Amino acid sequence: MEVTITGYNGPGGRLEIPATVVGLPVTMVGATSFYGQSSLTSVTIPSGVIAIGQAAFSECTGLTVATLPASVTVIGKAAFVACTNLVAVYFQGDAPQNGGPSLFANASQATIYCRPGTTGWGYEFGGRPVVVDKAGQAAGLVLMNPVLETTGWRITFSTAARQSYRVDFADALNRWQPLQAGIQGDGRNMSVMDKTLQPGRFYRVATTASNPPPVRIGWVAPGSFNLGSPQSEKDRDSDEGPGTTAVLTKGFWIGVHEVTQAQYLSLVGHNPSHFTGDLARPVEQVGWAEATNYCALLTERERSAGRLPAGYLYRLPTEAEWERACRAGTVTRFDFRDDLDYSLLPDHAWFDASSRNQTHPVGLKIPNQWGLFDMHGNVWEWCQDWYGPYPGGSVVDGSGPLAGVYRVIRGGSWFSYGSSCRSANRNGSHPETRSSLIGFRPVLAPPLPD
Repeated sequence: MEVTITGYNGPGGRLEIPATVVGLPVTMVGATSFYGQSSLTSVTIPSGVIAIGQAAFSECTGLTVATLPASVTVIGKAAFVACTNLVAVYFQGDAPQNGGPSLFANASQATIYCRPGTTGWGYEFGGRPVVVDKAGQAAGLVLMNPVLETTGWRITFSTAARQSYRVDFADALNRWQPLQAGIQGDGRNMSVMDKTLQPGRFYRVATTASNPPPVRIGWVAPGSFNLGSPQSEKDRDSDEGPGTTAVLTKGFWIGVHEVTQAQYLSLVGHNPSHFTGDLARPVEQVGWAEATNYCALLTERERSAGRLPAGYLYRLPTEAEWERACRAGTVTRFDFRDDLDYSLLPDHAWFDASSRNQTHPVGLKIPNQWGLFDMHGNVWEWCQDWYGPYPGGSVVDGSGPLAGVYRVIRGGSWFSYGSSCRSANRNGSHPETRSSLIGFRPVLAPPLPD
């Protein structure tokens, strides 16, 4: 005899479905068995389950992670439909038969993680992108059951000799933060304590490069330039004025290209991007906070490696820093020429007329005169500043308004018209926006005043 789970009315939080019930093996999670259980935050399905029924976890709006064993060979239609907070689905075996694009409909944050060596996986599964989880380099090891002690949660994990590790925590699985980094493995189990005593957290352990290569950055000298565009510029937008002289008294370094998926994956431990399949593409679907968090992690890593000049750190560029780097000393619509009919732009940028509706690996187009790639197109780039009108006159080392609703994004994207890729064009996006149109590149510069 076998058991099919047909309904659930238990507590929420983290659920591990039992492998047996009254001594009989559980082999199926039945149709609609967990339908609408919004209090569930994670579910682990035991080895031995071979099928998940139609709409089994539909509208579990609190569900953030699911783990499926290698024994699962069939998943019914709409099994995870409307799981609006689902971030990660871990498959331990080969790709099962599934109900097609409806499987993860309205679960637009979900990423599918599969193990190396398993078969049947493409670039997407059930309409969601697939990432190969290579020994913690992608998703990391998500720990569901850390041990609660009197002083906090103890996270214990095995290590390999001469391998470096980082332990992260998350209250929501799309916002990981470092708990402790720079842990050197010695082949034995190691422990880290989270002393907050906060319940409901997830933890993961990610391997990190023991001696990562330095970031490719280019120098931008101090100087002044005209921020925005003259009223005579073709396809100009009204927010590109009034004319403002930006004076930058300190030089800085800026990423030679946008942060790639490989760089983000190596440092943060997961790849949130929509366009996968080539880790040389720019990372996207990162909010402003995720971009600034990456800069903080990069600062920590490079400082530990002894590669940071005194008084410098990695952060997002101010809008003025970004435009100075983009213009590379020019005053034309693009760094290479005015290009009034956009006939030259395809040689310099991925935009709507050249991108084939997707991002592309960084560094394939002609760089600007200072050796910076993709300042026009591919993905919009987050800046430090709040979006607001230019002040006019002259501004020394300015960093925009003190407050606002939107953060500045610059450069245009694979989806943009050519006019949106001009050096002066500017836009704003809500800081929590996670779009396949938006990525970022850091600068190495002095910290900004509070």
